[in-house]
Amino acid sequence: ASWNPGGLTQLEKPELSIVVEALHFSESADLFGASDADGAWWSADINYLSMAYPFRLFRKDAVLSLNVQRMYDFDRDMEFDLRTIGAAGGTPFFAAQDVDYEQDGSLATISPAFAVRLFGGLSVGVAVNFWTDLFEEAGWSERTRVRYHGEVGPVPFAGKMETRTDFENAWGVNAHIGARWEVGRWAFGGVVKTPFRLHLDMEQTVRNSGTFGTSRTERSESPELEIPLVIGLGAAFRPVPQWIIRLE
Repeated sequence: ASWNPGGLTQLEKPELSIVVEALHFSESADLFGASDADGAWWSADINYLSMAYPFRLFRKDAVLSLNVQRMYDFDRDMEFDLRTIGAAGGTPFFAAQDVDYEQDGSLATISPAFAVRLFGGLSVGVAVNFWTDLFEEAGWSERTRVRYHGEVGPVPFAGKMETRTDFENAWGVNAHIGARWEVGRWAFGGVVKTPFRLHLDMEQTVRNSGTFGTSRTERSESPELEIPLVIGLGAAFRPVPQWIIRLE
């Protein structure tokens, strides 16, 4: 149901399922004026939970399903050094920064779904996704720690700055509407994921301490993310009962 709810009618018996996801990421980037930005991190958690119940409705095969899925994982970790040399108003300056960036969090949905086999091999289904923090905190946090030093003319300076941005209380609603058509050994599917606005609460704190003093600034906003329309198409061929070749 998380991808194409029209495929639910393939189930013949009640089903419980769980998917545990473990990922390892490594990242490297070339940044202007900086050393290579490198990062590596692990991510492991429950990705998907579902229960499904097939039944007959007006002499047609139908399935009800309840699904919980982590849709987006925001875990990330990166470190790099940034060097800047220039002049302002005829005064030369040099600055060096050691940057440590971390991000963690996720967005999950709870999604009731329904599918029915209309006739022949054609099935249709719909899943309604409630983006909420019912099972875990909905949102993510970004933390940037910078240690810096340098010179403006003959005057040296040094310090550190930390920026923390929290995106919390994410909520929104959209739907996945799908169909599956089976013809002999072939099956064709399509899904439309409706666009929606994801509402968030954002709080940011910036702390700076160094040669020229200390400061702390805070701000709060309630931004909205525009999640676009997504259309998916796929085909599958079963050369023998034990094998499926699929393209999406």
